[in-house]
Amino acid sequence: MAPSAVVRAAVKVVANEIANNVIAMLERKKNRKKRVWIRDWIRRRSTLGVSELLLKEISTEDPDSYRNFMRLSVEKFQELLKIVTPKLTKSETCMRSPISPQIKLEVTLRYLATGDSFASLQYLYRLPKHRPKLLHIIFFVPSTDEDWKDIQTGFSTQWNFPHCCGAIDGKHVQVQQPPNSGSEFYNYKGTYSIILFALVDANYCFKYIEVGANGRASDSTIFRNSTLNEAIITNAREYCPFGTLDCEDTDTEDIINGSWHSEGQALQSVRHLGINNHSQAANSLREKYADNFFGESAVPWQYKMIGL
Repeated sequence: MAPSAVVRAAVKVVANEIANNVIAMLERKKNRKKRVWIRDWIRRRSTLGVSELLLKEISTEDPDSYRNFMRLSVEKFQELLKIVTPKLTKSETCMRSPISPQIKLEVTLRYLATGDSFASLQYLYRLPKHRPKLLHIIFFVPSTDEDWKDIQTGFSTQWNFPHCCGAIDGKHVQVQQPPNSGSEFYNYKGTYSIILFALVDANYCFKYIEVGANGRASDSTIFRNSTLNEAIITNAREYCPFGTLDCEDTDTEDIINGSWHSEGQALQSVRHLGINNHSQAANSLREKYADNFFGESAVPWQYKMIGL
């Protein structure tokens, strides 16, 4: 076979293969199910969602039920909504309307109050599939040295506790035992729980929270695995430079004082309160009443009550 004939045969084979691939691709594209930009039942959120129907109804007719549902009174919810609205408001576009700050706050509070699944909240509030992302906005986690120094100043001036960057504790929130969880959520109190782990400033304002650890975990374990501990370790030299705290000389076993001893003011001494013993006058008055109650003012049944 001539070389030209071989080339033509090869080109024909390649052309047929390309044509078949293009036809198959067009068929797949034709049969591909069209993606929905926004589902019809989600479009009706502003008229048929739980925020517009149930919550609006019970907020006026049954405030106690509203408080039970949201874990906040109507007044407190509106106060909180006013604070977070500037941070949660998104720009309106021609493509679709953003989720309102009110619904974002309601979803977050409902999740914190009940631990409800995100899928359940999605259908309850007619939302696209997503995870609520509001906690960092509500609690304003400190992000700069100045923020942490403000907390230190608060503890120092209000509580006479210098160099304190926050108070940390955990709270057990009792739940029903999750399916197939064994003893994972079983706590030392004899119930099943998840743990709310939080850091607050001198004014009891939350600065960091972490929700969802199993009830059997200790506070130290939760802190060790928290993003707060990770941030502190990552920025250890910034928050606590080497030499700030006391340390031990491993060779001599002596304690080397850290620089904190010479920084700022020491704890103020507590004034002497005097002795706590009762006075002679108080003792005399006590004896006087005792003689009276066991003497002329005594009643017959009082001896029976004490087994005499």
